[in-house]
Amino acid sequence: MSGTGFWVDLYLSEQRLGGGFLVVHRHVLTAFHCLRGSVAEGGRVDVVLADGTRLAGEVRQCDPPADLALVTVLDARQVTVRIPGAGTALSGDAWHGPYRPTRADAHLLGTVDHPGLEYELTSGEQVRALQLGARPERLDDYAGYSGGPVVKGVPDGPSSEILGILQEQLLERLTRDRAVGVLFAMTIAEAMRRFEVLSVEHMMGSLGHPIDSLSGDHERSADGIPHDPDDLVTLLSDGIEAWAKRTSLDASHISELKSAVEKVVLRQLGGDPV
Repeated sequence: MSGTGFWVDLYLSEQRLGGGFLVVHRHVLTAFHCLRGSVAEGGRVDVVLADGTRLAGEVRQCDPPADLALVTVLDARQVTVRIPGAGTALSGDAWHGPYRPTRADAHLLGTVDHPGLEYELTSGEQVRALQLGARPERLDDYAGYSGGPVVKGVPDGPSSEILGILQEQLLERLTRDRAVGVLFAMTIAEAMRRFEVLSVEHMMGSLGHPIDSLSGDHERSADGIPHDPDDLVTLLSDGIEAWAKRTSLDASHISELKSAVEKVVLRQLGGDPV
């Protein structure tokens, strides 16, 4: 399946809640408002993949002020689609949204007007967001696209990095009754920082299988993971550096990922925090 097949639909029984997308094979990122107040943390939902496969999921964590929710696929072994890595945008970059609410709806695409502005959501929360010029421009209402991924480049193009998650639309200032072709999407880096487990696991997923692919003489268990927490931190930190060479992550993001890895490993396995 192509890189566009990582988007999903979320269902509560037969009620469609909204869209989202896989960021690693076990986690789906969506907009909190897509849950429609019907599902709380720990609640069960169905995750329907782009090919129609229906999987059981559970709402793992919600961040209502940031309008984000994280859903865990309960049997991630059934998820075999390729998931693009995270990326960053420049003004003027092309973008597209592979997710659409129904087959009768248009695919969204356009250009990045601003790659990272401080934006205030309707909740009052301040986030780092992409300002997007969108086509089709005369939909009047882009409701239903929220929670879908913003992907760098044009459909079926060579680039497929995830830039952000669609959240809000700009309404006409006087009447506030129709959209004007400008959308706002939280950057994927901002979303990853909101969920500690996501920031670590997205890094590992983007590496493919870092434990197998990285060199080292650490003492490891049968599944290839070092026994010693400090060795595991070192191995994963090396993986972050290797991943960073293939992406446009800046030094601050690299440092954040390393710090998150260290905290999670030492908290779960023990060791001496730096």
